[in-house]
Amino acid sequence: MDQWKQLPLLQRTALTGAATEDGAAIETYLNNAAVPVPAAACSPLDWACFSTLYNENELGKCDLHLMFPCSFENFFPSASAAADPITETFMQQIAKANAEEFAGEYLSLRRGALGVYPFGIGFSDEDRARHTQWGFVHFSIHDSTLIGTVSIVLPATLVSALYGLNAFCSNALTITAAGHTCNFLDWLQQCGISVHGTPRAALFTYNPISQDQLIRCLAMERNPMGTLTGPSLRSYCQDNFAQYDTADVYAAEKCLVEISHTCQTDLYTRLSVESLEIYFVELLSMQTASIHRICAKILQYMNGSELLGSEKDYDKLITLSSEMSSAVLFFDYNQFLYPTVSIACKKISQRFGMEGELEKYYKYREILEQMIQLSHEQRDKIENNNLNLLLLLLTVVQVLPTFVDTFQMCLSGSWSPSILLSWLYSILACAALCGLFSWYKRRQIRRISKRQKRSI
Repeated sequence: MDQWKQLPLLQRTALTGAATEDGAAIETYLNNAAVPVPAAACSPLDWACFSTLYNENELGKCDLHLMFPCSFENFFPSASAAADPITETFMQQIAKANAEEFAGEYLSLRRGALGVYPFGIGFSDEDRARHTQWGFVHFSIHDSTLIGTVSIVLPATLVSALYGLNAFCSNALTITAAGHTCNFLDWLQQCGISVHGTPRAALFTYNPISQDQLIRCLAMERNPMGTLTGPSLRSYCQDNFAQYDTADVYAAEKCLVEISHTCQTDLYTRLSVESLEIYFVELLSMQTASIHRICAKILQYMNGSELLGSEKDYDKLITLSSEMSSAVLFFDYNQFLYPTVSIACKKISQRFGMEGELEKYYKYREILEQMIQLSHEQRDKIENNNLNLLLLLLTVVQVLPTFVDTFQMCLSGSWSPSILLSWLYSILACAALCGLFSWYKRRQIRRISKRQKRSI
């Protein structure tokens, strides 16, 4: 029952007056089930709560990772924030998995810790108070795009993993930080972190589980509605696409489940083994966040912009186009050193619905290109109108002195050869200006035609 041993984020509590025959005190880890209380306040009710939660945890020992695709454009990490030993070790293991599996320096990410907190898991205040699980929070940021992930790690879950997945899917997780309890997504917003896209979970279990339990994990529901789970989900739970003998891996759109054949009692070793799959899901979450953010910006621009010809709107479109070009796949399967890893990653990305994300990307990219094309045409029209007005003014300025001289000669009744030369000079100047305008017009038409051919 001592499955929470070696968790540095927990505090041990000794049962008063209780000891074994050899004199060793009996210790419990009640702080994994409730917000820490002074040792003097421990009571048999704490043990009863502990036993109840332990019996409810039908999947046994599990490590649960809840991952949120995020944008860090307004996030400024605290320079004084130090990671606890377990978070630091886990982040190092993920970075090591990156370095070992990719040929060369493929993707550089900045990582950091957000702290260790108790999380309320449930659908009511009473439920969350009883189902409280300690966990640590860490983030990863792709510096060039400010896209990344925030992950909650609940090691050796005491609260039922199925219940945790259900609450996570329903956005019913709360976090207690600085004595204040709030919804986790609201807490991220307060930290300057915006969630973009669909959060995903990775569950690592170390006991055999039934097909029904696996379906419930993949559906992220504690009690799925029978056949409403659909044939796809049932086929997913029958397709173990892991290419190694140490574990069985299954995945649906929002959840990955790995059933290990052996269990490492040492938490650091377990997290090291889990780090590779977590890295895959992390990259997929970054891809989701990147596409979701740029599509949301394009949609916001379409709803808020009325004119496409102004310099400000044109610059905004160019900025969106630049960001759209950066919303590309964060990984290339061919970069993996080992074919088995490449196959597993392809399977995970397919199950996590990346085809739908890419379709959305190409759809909004086409919309953005059409908007830029319309903006180009609008700007060309404005430029042509301005050029027409300029040519008219030049013509008037050029011909006006000739008109004045002609009017004066008509009043005096005398004619001069100079007026004829002036008229000839004015006609030649107007012809030259008209020729220049005609050449510029044809040049603009050819440029627009080339641009349209390139877009096709």
